[in-house]
Amino acid sequence: MLSHDASGIEVQTPHASVRHALGALGADPLVVDCGGLARQIRLSRLPTALTALSVAFDPDVTLLSGDNPLLVCVTLEDGHQAWSSPIYVVREPA
Repeated sequence: MLSHDASGIEVQTPHASVRHALGALGADPLVVDCGGLARQIRLSRLPTALTALSVAFDPDVTLLSGDNPLLVCVTLEDGHQAWSSPIYVVREPA
């Protein structure tokens, strides 16, 4: 259940509940752990203007022997997420 009024927002689920003042939300999310496989409630304020139009990164990846499925997840300013398909990298034995 999700409800809000001029002063706050309240989310109640079977796994967790949170009530927070809307004025206290910022760009950094308030994260409530809901247990299990990284299940979370994330509350944050959206920016007044969307400014980022691209993303770039240079990750350090430790490869194990055999197949290594690599995935990328990008979280946009409006909270939407985009996931890549897995890219498989095989580490050859030394």
